[in-house]
Formats: sequence, C-alpha cells, structure tokens
Amino acid sequence: MNFRFHYIFLLILVFCLLGCAVREQSIPKRVWKARPAIVNLQMTDIHGKSISYGWGFFVSPIYIVANLHTVAWTAAGTANSIDIKQSYPIRGIAAIDQENDLVLLKCSIPNFRSIRLADSNNLQNGERVYITANPILQRNITHLFFIGTTITRVQRKDNKKSYLRADTSSQLHSCLPVLNGKGEVVGVTSNQFIGEEKYNIVIPSNYVNALFEVSKNIIPLADTKRHISEETYLYRGNEKFKRRLYKEAIVDYDKALRLKPDYDKAYLNRGLSKANQGKTLEAKQDLQTALNLASNAGDVNLKKRIESALNKLK
Repeated sequence: MNFRFHYIFLLILVFCLLGCAVREQSIPKRVWKARPAIVNLQMTDIHGKSISYGWGFFVSPIYIVANLHTVAWTAAGTANSIDIKQSYPIRGIAAIDQENDLVLLKCSIPNFRSIRLADSNNLQNGERVYITANPILQRNITHLFFIGTTITRVQRKDNKKSYLRADTSSQLHSCLPVLNGKGEVVGVTSNQFIGEEKYNIVIPSNYVNALFEVSKNIIPLADTKRHISEETYLYRGNEKFKRRLYKEAIVDYDKALRLKPDYDKAYLNRGLSKANQGKTLEAKQDLQTALNLASNAGDVNLKKRIESALNKLK
C-alpha cells in the first residue's frame, strides 16, 4: 500500500513539474524579466504593528504603483522583493487616483529593475496579454507566476470611462501588472466589480501614466485619511473577502455604507460575506436592499448578479 501511495505521489509530482515547464516556455522571456520589479507591501501603524499588506510594482527607479486601500490608515511601510532580496522603505505618496484606488509611492532606495509603461490606448480587443497571478491565499512573492490570456474593452455606464477585462476565470490579487509580449505594463489588476462577476477588471496603464502628471509633492502616509472614500472601504473589504476574512470585510462594508447609505455594491458584498458566515436571513436582507438600489439605478448587470446570489440562498 505504501509503495502504491508513493508511486501515485511521484506521478502527480512529475505531471505538475511538466505542467510548470510548459507554462513557463509559453511565456515570453521579456515578461519573466518583469518579476524583480514586483513587490509585496508590508504596512504598519505608528507603533510598528503590521496592519495591512498588498502588491505593487516599480514603474521607475524610485516610484511604485500600489493601491490606496493598502496604504490608507498606515504610518510606515516597506516594499519587499524576494527576487533580489531587497526591502525598500516607503518615504510617502507622490500622487493619488482616488477613483481607481491607485497611488504612486516614493521609495528611499532606488530599484533599477522597473517596468516600462505602455500606451493602453493601443491595445486591441482580443490582444494577447500576460497577467501576474498568485495563489489567492498566499502573499509570498516567490509564488508569483504568469497567465497568458486575452483582453477586451468594457465601458462603464456611470461615467463613460473605458476599462479593460481579462478573459480568465482565475481569481487575482489587486495591483499586479498586466503585461504585453514586450514585457511592458498595459494595465493593473483591480478588485473592482464592474459588470459580470466572472471577469477580472483591469485598469488601463494610461491611468498610471496620468499619476506622473500630478504634482510630486510628497505627502506622509498618515495624510491619506483625507482621501478615503466609500470606494476605498469597498476595495479594502473586497481584498478581505477574497481572502475569506468575512468578518473583517463586513467592518469595511459597514464603513462604506456610513459614507454612502445607498451604495448597492457595498450591500451586495456585505450580503455575500454574511452568506458565507451562515447568516442567511441577514444576507437576504442586504441582497434585497442591493437589488432595490440597483433596479432604481438601472444597473442591469449588477441586478443580475444580485438576483443570482439571492437564488442561491433559497
């Protein structure tokens, strides 16, 4: 019996290694060269206690693109790259894009392995791109790999801005680079929910380019408090939801709803969190409220998602 078990285990191991080899061969070398620019952010409060973590990447020797919700409420932090065994102390924030939950962080130590930004306006529907992925419950950068997929454009009805979506069912971390075949950044993964849930929303790289046009007056991390909105709390809750930290996610959705009592997406995601906790009655109440708000707003896609979630609770 033991021999048979070990034999099956070895077969599985061989197939996994072969799968990894095939996957790596299908990814252009220029894409793999982007890895040293990707960093894991470890953020602390004024007492040095760890309070949040997230992802980002160098777009110049001294600037990192990251999520606002990762650095909000913090006092200090470091960006850590295992590939080159280096930690980069964060000096402060150079620019903020509150709507897209992005910030441009300035580091004390330069990293000369940055990734070049491409013009996302040149992207074509169906173009091949490479998404940086990581097992959703892991934060060790050594587990990073790349997924080859295609990209399509979507239009947000609320403000007519154009966004992208990656045609993959893999669940992704937020603020990891999406690269073209040249290894250039064409987008940034996001935890926004726009339209159908199965698609991963990608923020076009031109929004990152726009951060460089903003004044580079460095502000302390603690000053992000005045830039926190209901969207910031929603994004923060979404990250916790992905990690199955439903109790903590609900706290952030509650804060989002205090700022915007008619926030349909916050009601939806809070309802889903409660459903995962087994609080079926409370979940139904939140989902019904979300459905009423989405119906009044005429958001057909969001309404379908809510109806689907309600049907699963019956």
